[in-house]
Amino acid sequence: MAVRRTIRGLVAGAVALVAVAGTGLGSAAASAGPAGSASAAAGAGAAGGGASAAGRQTGGDLQVPADTPLQYDIAGSVTPASVYVGRGQNFTVDLTVRNLGTVALSGGDFVNAQFQQGLRLDAASGDGWACTVTDTLFCRIEGTLEPGAAWPVVHVTITADADHWADLNQGFDVAGWRRSEQDITNNSPFTRVRIAAP
Repeated sequence: MAVRRTIRGLVAGAVALVAVAGTGLGSAAASAGPAGSASAAAGAGAAGGGASAAGRQTGGDLQVPADTPLQYDIAGSVTPASVYVGRGQNFTVDLTVRNLGTVALSGGDFVNAQFQQGLRLDAASGDGWACTVTDTLFCRIEGTLEPGAAWPVVHVTITADADHWADLNQGFDVAGWRRSEQDITNNSPFTRVRIAAP
């Protein structure tokens, strides 16, 4: 009898444990269901929000394609790109200033240059330009430059007066870098000058 009571007690205890475990699992499953759904929904919302935010990005975080015109972009160019001259010879380079931006430039423009040792500035002129020629170059023009347009060309005459062989890069600066310029890499064109040995 004692053995039977013991067996019954063990069986009853096992049944109770199974019932309790089942209740716990059910509760856990019930909790996991809503929580999992909420987490999944939250994750999806965060992911969606991130994607939307990325799609709305502007300014510094948004990389502007290289072929997209900038609002403010004044550019200078010089021709020829290089010259080869003898000592005492003079040559002329043409300097062009163009508005590559999408906004008209008002208030005029200017170009200036400091000349390399071995080069002498002789003259500078261009339609509408007022140029001052000393040991440096300064030219000023007034007016409005529409997008895509260029000012009249500035013709600059230079003499090679180095007394030895030289290989120089003579640069020019256009005024774009003094304003709200968005691309300063094209504001300082140059021409390469190679001077033959005497």
